[in-house]
Amino acid sequence: MYTRTHKKKIFSGVLAGAVLLIPVGSVSAQKNTAVDTYSLDEVLVTANRYETKDVNIPAATEVFTKEKIEAMGAKSVMEVLQNIPGFVISESPSGNGSPGLRGISGHLSILINGIPLASETYFQMGTLSTAGIERIEVVKGGSAVLYGSNATTGVINIITQKNGKNKVAVSAGDHKQKEFSGVFNSEGLSVSYDRYDIRKAGLVYDSSTQYYRDFLRRDSVNVNYAPNEHWNFMYLYSDKDSNCNRVVKATGKPTTDWRNNTLYHVFQTTYTNHDFRTVVYYQNREWFSNLGGSVSIQRGGYYGVDVQNKWKLKGTEVSAGGTVEREDAKHQSSNKWMYNQRNHGALFFLTDTPVSNQTNIIFGAREVFTGNSGNVLCPQLQVLHKLNGGESLYVNINKSLREPDLTQRYGYGSGQEPNPDLKSENAWTYEAGWKKMFSSHSVLKFDLYHMEIKDRIYSVRLRNGNTTYRNALKYRNTGAELSYEWNAPKGFSFGFGMSYSNPEQITTTTGSWEKAENRLGLHSEIMYTTGKTSVNLFANYAGQRVNDTSSMILLDMTIKERMTEQDSLSLKIGNILNRTDYRSSTGGSVVPERNFLLTYERAF
Repeated sequence: MYTRTHKKKIFSGVLAGAVLLIPVGSVSAQKNTAVDTYSLDEVLVTANRYETKDVNIPAATEVFTKEKIEAMGAKSVMEVLQNIPGFVISESPSGNGSPGLRGISGHLSILINGIPLASETYFQMGTLSTAGIERIEVVKGGSAVLYGSNATTGVINIITQKNGKNKVAVSAGDHKQKEFSGVFNSEGLSVSYDRYDIRKAGLVYDSSTQYYRDFLRRDSVNVNYAPNEHWNFMYLYSDKDSNCNRVVKATGKPTTDWRNNTLYHVFQTTYTNHDFRTVVYYQNREWFSNLGGSVSIQRGGYYGVDVQNKWKLKGTEVSAGGTVEREDAKHQSSNKWMYNQRNHGALFFLTDTPVSNQTNIIFGAREVFTGNSGNVLCPQLQVLHKLNGGESLYVNINKSLREPDLTQRYGYGSGQEPNPDLKSENAWTYEAGWKKMFSSHSVLKFDLYHMEIKDRIYSVRLRNGNTTYRNALKYRNTGAELSYEWNAPKGFSFGFGMSYSNPEQITTTTGSWEKAENRLGLHSEIMYTTGKTSVNLFANYAGQRVNDTSSMILLDMTIKERMTEQDSLSLKIGNILNRTDYRSSTGGSVVPERNFLLTYERAF
């Protein structure tokens, strides 16, 4: 914590390919209770802000339950999301990153209990621990009607734990990994704590300068208190501190280290009464960077009120609400401080009308008040046709937007010039899909989509060496997504996910369409449960990448032995093949080298 004052052999490829071709699926942490702990007939709250069965949601969805997150052995939200086919990441050497879906990063809204994290920064995913998380819901496609800016390719809703079993866990592994976590629940109060530490973790970023992980420490606290059925108070604290040793690639000589820290405080007060819900929230983020004595600091406060209600009018369900927000940002670079603020808000409505016993039409719109970027109306039309109780077809057409960050509009430090005329990006998404529930533990999903972005924001280097942001780039992507999952109470469970698309963009240097990001993404997982033992394999592949960047293959495994009803022992092995593939399609960030972590857990 800083002081705030201041390789690869043929066998590897064959093994990875074999695993990726195995259909793979859902996981269970309990002996012979997979159907009870994780039914595929999921109920989600993210898609329309109210509880709805997955088969009745006209959008592509993914759900990561607490049991599945534990089976992955995931320590951060980033480690969970990398298992989504089509997931992309633009990641810094510190492990912070700008995540995305469907071939474009930085256009994805991250929610905590339905409230977006501040769009001003992309330092969340490696910072947020999985401790205290009940589940993570992913809804793909434009979601601006309900969630506003940045929800161009979808939303990820991190739902914090409000109850559960009490437990403590201690972990140790190579690279001097250590972890301690605990969860305590009593009479409406849930408190979780997690401390994770890793040292000398090897190469994490490979460019003209190579970055080697010296250390990374993360402290997380999450508190939820519900005194009655109407009120809930939530506080989330997350502090990640890291240091990288740097080496000039051409000469092999060491250069200055890079030290950085990301700190979050998130407060939420929620009041619910039947279908009425209001949330008062505050977020505070600090980011500190020291690169060879060049210090940069960002501090931001983000607070607001979100209100919604639902009515039933002659068979039509009407949801409506609004958001008022204030964003303050303070940036320091080269001893120069910059202060920026903005007020913005939105009004939205969503109607769900059954036009027959099998067909519903969902229509809505959001009027977004984005200050100097102007007001934007984002409409949405969805048609859901239920063939039977476990099968549905849908069409989803929507418009979404992405507001410029304050730093993009007003500049950052001495090296970035402002552009106060910067406009919001506008995007249209058209998609159609099919969902089929074969049973409560078997589901197939298929989705086709096309997306276009106008006024895309991009960075330009000026003649004086400074940078600025402008509206000019165009982006489009047409693709298909397919997933199948089978979850059995014992023996094998499996599943498979695939994303294939054609992300393209026009740059100012060529004026023609060129490939952007990965075209092909595969995810596979397989679990075998026998008696008290479960074995889980998770494989991810990204191919057909930009600039002939080689494919990424990542294979992880967890083994868990339930010794008694209260005691369990698990082993997580990350990057079994020990590949040094690039995480992103354009190079830079590489997957962590092979590592293991042994965990003992005691429930009480």
